[in-house]
Amino acid sequence: MTTTPESPKISVRDAIRREALKYFSSNPGSDSVGPNTSLHGRASKCLSEQEMSLEQLAGLSSALLYRNTVTELAQKHLDVMVVDPVCDFREFDHQYLGDKKLNALADHTDAQSMMREANLFMVDAAIGLPYDEPQVFLLQSLLAAGFLPGQGFEEKLEVAKRNLEKESALLRSVKDLTLKLRDSNETEKFHLDLSRPPAT
Repeated sequence: MTTTPESPKISVRDAIRREALKYFSSNPGSDSVGPNTSLHGRASKCLSEQEMSLEQLAGLSSALLYRNTVTELAQKHLDVMVVDPVCDFREFDHQYLGDKKLNALADHTDAQSMMREANLFMVDAAIGLPYDEPQVFLLQSLLAAGFLPGQGFEEKLEVAKRNLEKESALLRSVKDLTLKLRDSNETEKFHLDLSRPPAT
């Protein structure tokens, strides 16, 4: 009779540190830009030895889990669309985010508003504030590959919408982890099960 290994369990602080390292490894942009200011400061504090309350850890957990999830989702959308990324996401912020040609294409063709209306990134205030960079990454990858409104863009969005339905378990996983942390009263004694549902 074979046994299934138990899911890894680590302390809350270490679990959030893992998410923080994963997030920073994606090169999410300057510490001083918009919503990054608070988040990056809190994430850096978590990685240090400074004390943090359970409430502070819960809020940080929500933001990091959400951002890491939608970053992964952007690549999954591209995979099912069979579209090459405009670059590695880790290089996107300083190479392509300000690309004038692609930004002009997005504005002049209504592609940007169409992408926003498609709601492909599971915006949920219970998890974290909207994180636009994965959406812009997906949009610019489509435009760079030649998919414009009226020229295959709409069809690719439909493919991504179907993919989002399959990935809904990932969002539920993120919400469950966040609520589990928020409901705990003892930070150091509480442990998180970090296993996530496999992609379907």
